[in-house]
Amino acid sequence: MLKNLSLLTVTVAVSLVLCDVLLQIFTPFPISTATHRVADPVLGYRLASEFKGVDGNGFRNPSGLADEYRIAAIGDSHTYGNNVESRDSWPAKFAAITGLATYNFGVGGYNIFSYHSLVKRAFERGVGGVIVALYPANDFNMKATAFCSIDWASEFWTSETKRLGLVYEACADGGDADLGKMSLARSIRLFLSGHSAIISIFDTFVWQRYFTGEIVALPDGFGDLLVSQVKQHSKYTSLEAPEVKQMQESFRALVDDWKQSSSKNGTSFGILVVSSREAVTYRALSDAGLLDVLDVRLRKSIEPQVALEREIDRMLTAMEVPHASILQEMSLALRQAAQDGAELYPPAESHPAALGYGIYAQVAQELWLEMQARAKQ
Repeated sequence: MLKNLSLLTVTVAVSLVLCDVLLQIFTPFPISTATHRVADPVLGYRLASEFKGVDGNGFRNPSGLADEYRIAAIGDSHTYGNNVESRDSWPAKFAAITGLATYNFGVGGYNIFSYHSLVKRAFERGVGGVIVALYPANDFNMKATAFCSIDWASEFWTSETKRLGLVYEACADGGDADLGKMSLARSIRLFLSGHSAIISIFDTFVWQRYFTGEIVALPDGFGDLLVSQVKQHSKYTSLEAPEVKQMQESFRALVDDWKQSSSKNGTSFGILVVSSREAVTYRALSDAGLLDVLDVRLRKSIEPQVALEREIDRMLTAMEVPHASILQEMSLALRQAAQDGAELYPPAESHPAALGYGIYAQVAQELWLEMQARAKQ
C-alpha cells in the first residue's frame, strides 16, 4: 500500500509539473512581476530578462524590437498588460493598428518619476513618438513600489531634481516596496505566484478576489469593485492631500520638460490618460442614471479620482499638450458589455481583459493622429 501511495504521489507531482509547464507556454501566467525585478537606481527597478516575454533591457517586448522601434509606449502595469499575453497589451495592439514598431516600456509600480527617465531616453534616441500612459489612480503615489526603490542620491536624480525644481519626499520606510516588512507567508505566496502558473492562477482568480477584501457586486451586469483598492486609490488622488499636491507640482515640471524636449528633438509627444476601473464604472453608472446603486461612502471614495482627472485635463489643455482619456470609450464599452454579457474587466480585477486593452490602443491611435497634426503646425 505504501508503494502505491508513493507511486500516486509521484504521478500527481509529475502531472502538476507538466500542467504548470503547459500553462506557462499557452497562457500569460505566471503574471506576477513582484519577484522578477532587477534593481535600477534611476527607474527603481526593471524586470528580470529571464521572466517570460521580457527582453534583455528588462521590458516586455519581442527580441530585436529594441533596435528598430519608432514609438515608445511608457507606463505602468496597464501598459505592461496585466491579465493578457504580450500581443494583447495596448502597445502591441497600437502597433498592429498603425503599423508602427512600438516598444513597451510598461512596468507595474512605475509612476511619473520612472516615466521621466524613460521619456528622456526615448528623446535622446530620436524616436518618432512618445506616448506616456498616465494612471492617475496611482501615479501620484509617493509609496509606489518603483518610487520607493529609486536612488534619489544618484547622479541622474540629483541633477534632475535641481534642474526642474522637483518636489517630493523620498520614502523613509520603503513604502509599498518594503519587502523586508512583509510577513513570511506573504513573501512565500509572492515568490510562488511569480514562478508557478498554477499558483499564479489561484492567486489571481481566487485568493486576491475572495480573501483580500470586500467585493461589491454591481447590478445590471456592471461587474464588481474591490473596496480596499478603491479606498487606496482615494488616498493617492485627493487634491487636498499635501503629497498629491507635491506630486502635481512635480508632474507639471516634468510635462513642461517633456514638451520642450519634444519640440527640440522633433519628436511627437502625448499623454494617454488611463482611468481606473472604478472611475470608468462611476462614469458608466452616471451616464446610465444608475449612480445611486453605489454606496454613498464608495461613491465619495471614487470622486477624488474624478476630480483629479478633470484637473489633469485642465492642466494639459492649458499647456497645449496633446492628450486623450480612455474614460468615455471605456465607460461606453462597459455599458455595452453589461448588455451583451461580455467581459471588459475580469472579476475583482483593476486591469482590463483583452477587449479593454484594445480600446486603450484605439484611443492611443486617435492621440497619435492629434500628435502628428500638432507636429505639422
